[in-house]
Amino acid sequence: MVFIVYTFSQLLKENKARKKSELELSLYTEELKRTNWTKDMFFSIIAHDLRTPYSSLLNLFDLLSEAISKKNISMIEDNINSIEFSARRTYNLLQNLLEWSKLQTGRLHITPEYFNIKKAIEENMDLYKEAAHQRSIECINTVADTIVYADKNMITAVIRNLMGNAIKFTHKGTIDVSLIEQGDHLVLRIRDTGIGMTAQDISKLFKIEVNTYDIGNSSEKGSGLGLILSKSFVELNHGKIWAESEYGKGSSFYFTLPLRHK
Repeated sequence: MVFIVYTFSQLLKENKARKKSELELSLYTEELKRTNWTKDMFFSIIAHDLRTPYSSLLNLFDLLSEAISKKNISMIEDNINSIEFSARRTYNLLQNLLEWSKLQTGRLHITPEYFNIKKAIEENMDLYKEAAHQRSIECINTVADTIVYADKNMITAVIRNLMGNAIKFTHKGTIDVSLIEQGDHLVLRIRDTGIGMTAQDISKLFKIEVNTYDIGNSSEKGSGLGLILSKSFVELNHGKIWAESEYGKGSSFYFTLPLRHK
């Protein structure tokens, strides 16, 4: 009887150890998959998202040189505006890459503080003012002075990315920013009148393992890094982010932020 009890006890221990090993192996496999997705995305961004705007810049400089030789003032102004727009988009991508790299390597730390969310929105609207003008887009900010508690740099990056996307996929129309206070947090909405998305497109957003180049029918594709980074930043600040859209009727992106320190 003692032998049977002992044997049964050993079997239970072995079974428990085996299950623990299987769980550890499963977690390691998932982490390995995520690492591979991260690596693949990084190379995809280098190969596509950075090469394309630099190629566009070189072409624009050729056109600018031609316009200068012809002394065509109107053509010169158009090319300078296009160069500025392309350069800003490339710079924004480089910022995202740097911040994403820091996040992946644990070198990006959250530093929450109280700040005025309205001013952060205004700063980003000023940043995209010329780009919006070129596309006949009216940017509207209905947000009143509101103090929130979060990492200002992270939230500024979120607003920058969401506004950049809104302009990218809107060709003439409006982009409006508004917020609603709900208890101890607020919901900020950035809505555009762009090309919109299907339910299938929306399900692909915010996921590093999903290639977003095939979202929508716009010629302006992207890796989705800005949205992935935005999701990480919002969640680090104890918020949530999501999107609502209807194909052909624009999109709305929402995220929540705490109003005060908990």
